[in-house]
Amino acid sequence: MQTIFWSRRRLLASLAAVTAVAAAPLAWTPVARAAETATPDPLTLPNTDRAKVVKAWMTGGRATKAAAADALFGTDADIQRSSPKHCRR
Repeated sequence: MQTIFWSRRRLLASLAAVTAVAAAPLAWTPVARAAETATPDPLTLPNTDRAKVVKAWMTGGRATKAAAADALFGTDADIQRSSPKHCRR
């Protein structure tokens, strides 16, 4: 019976080959990525004067929020008066 001598080089080469074969399927799998879709606008509102005042209230500063809140608690005439198309720019 012949005894095979396993040198350090042969042992490390065999171990490297086994590791490469075991890791090969992991290297060929595609990387999971999120789908590239456009994110919807969180401020999507209908095209009405009241919605424009709500959007101004959501995105405006202190003065804009105060004026928009007063208009939203008021009547439709208040909404018409404080609608962004009637405001100075």
